[in-house]
Amino acid sequence: MLIDLTGEDHVAAAMGLQPNCEGFATLAEGLSSLTDVIHRDHFTRAHVVPSAGYDIPSTDRAKQADLRLFLAAFAEAYECTVTEYDRNAIDRLPVVLDEETALVVAGPPGVEARSGDLVDALGAIGVEHLLFMESSGSWTGAGG
Repeated sequence: MLIDLTGEDHVAAAMGLQPNCEGFATLAEGLSSLTDVIHRDHFTRAHVVPSAGYDIPSTDRAKQADLRLFLAAFAEAYECTVTEYDRNAIDRLPVVLDEETALVVAGPPGVEARSGDLVDALGAIGVEHLLFMESSGSWTGAGG
């Protein structure tokens, strides 16, 4: 299960879904159910919840609680969930972290050496243990 919390629709577009498809934003707004927002990637057969424009809440405690509840529901239903977030939303990352979460920083070859600012920003919010994953593809910035 891939859960896209980037606020962008690049995952949906890569899957061939319409920009206005049901996703995490419609779930958070109460317009869709958990099962409505799960789409199947026809190439990999993976289950994906597209962002649909979702923005991780930074201060609204009720919305943060809802986010944790939704993520817990997906985690209970799937053996493994991967949550993609926008690296520009690091200040809101603690909302999705728990004791069973591994944080993976993906990017082009050399991502670990090129992610000093990101590592510093994550350290500032208490994240000290990271996994770095080099992957191919087009990248912008220091990491993915």
